[in-house]
Amino acid sequence: MKSYVIKSKISYPSKALISSLNLNSNIARFTYNWLLGYCLLNKCKPKEARDEFRKLIKAKDVYNTKDGVIYGDSFQEILASTPSQLTDMEADNLVRAFKTVKKSKIPKFKSKYKTKQSFTINKKNDSNFKLDENGYLSIVKTGTIKLDLNKLKLNLLNYDIQRVTITESSYGWYISLTIRIAEDTLVLPKNENQVGIDWGIKAFASDSEGDQFRIQDQDCYKYYAKIYKKIKYLQKILAKKRNNNAQWKLSKKYKKIKFKIKYLYERLANIRRDFLHGVSKYYIDNYGSIAIEDLKPSNMLKNHKLARVISEAMFYTWKVMLSYKSDLYGRSLTIVNPTNTSQTCNHCGCILETKLKLSQRTFKCTCGYTEDRDINAAKNILALA
Repeated sequence: MKSYVIKSKISYPSKALISSLNLNSNIARFTYNWLLGYCLLNKCKPKEARDEFRKLIKAKDVYNTKDGVIYGDSFQEILASTPSQLTDMEADNLVRAFKTVKKSKIPKFKSKYKTKQSFTINKKNDSNFKLDENGYLSIVKTGTIKLDLNKLKLNLLNYDIQRVTITESSYGWYISLTIRIAEDTLVLPKNENQVGIDWGIKAFASDSEGDQFRIQDQDCYKYYAKIYKKIKYLQKILAKKRNNNAQWKLSKKYKKIKFKIKYLYERLANIRRDFLHGVSKYYIDNYGSIAIEDLKPSNMLKNHKLARVISEAMFYTWKVMLSYKSDLYGRSLTIVNPTNTSQTCNHCGCILETKLKLSQRTFKCTCGYTEDRDINAAKNILALA
């Protein structure tokens, strides 16, 4: 069995549902911070902090880890009425946080203003999630959400929902459903075609067949430049007001402009993500074996002149897309060492003595072979696979 995630927007949520989603998100953030505070205070593991937190909730004795003051009865009631799975998920998140930080540092507490409103509920028993034929999904101690079953790729009535994640964005609330599917549910027919793909800045993807994909060639890109101009204009307003008035952040207009900027940035990310989905799906549909290079965007970002362009290219995101789609649709993905793929001649195999500059877009070898540098690199990547 495989895990498959379906994401859908929650259309026209009621005020009661929005209030419940906000409450669960806030409690999830509070739980994470409480567990982290307890771990640092008592030098224990997140699982031990989780067990102690549950005992305190039952006894209604949850206290502030900073000063030891017990919270009021109304807040104790709220903690007792929220799904117990929130505590499990936040404990798991804290375990991952301790693993990812350096030994000399500790995980950061979640900020009320910087952290996304989000929470996850795992299935413990059959009563956690209930989906009826009309598309109404009931979530334990949260509410009922209407799903558009016609727009979803799979009929959820035939599958078991394992996990639900609900997140708020500038566009509204979204729900992600994790279901279990059989290994061959979405597998495409066998395809013997092979392709090597080189990533770049000028052309996002260049393959060994001579095809190149640029986001600049897409119809949506004309909005991209306009959105950037609007963001710059709004940021100038914020900068001027902030310099003239220290209390500017407390005003409603400040919050309104901040939300507009956040919305526009998310719109840019959605345009890029839509492009990445289209390109990755093209290669999954047309090639049975795909080879890419193992680039490390974190190292590439050290070049401050190209940092913004590289971060916007979302190379790692596209690598993740290709990885899970190849596994889901039954394709083969090979990741090769990128050393000298751009400096090696695909025709004779010799390596250039002087490295190509970024401004040099054509590969010219002493043997007379001439090719676009990215396409030449893509052919070398396929040869190494």
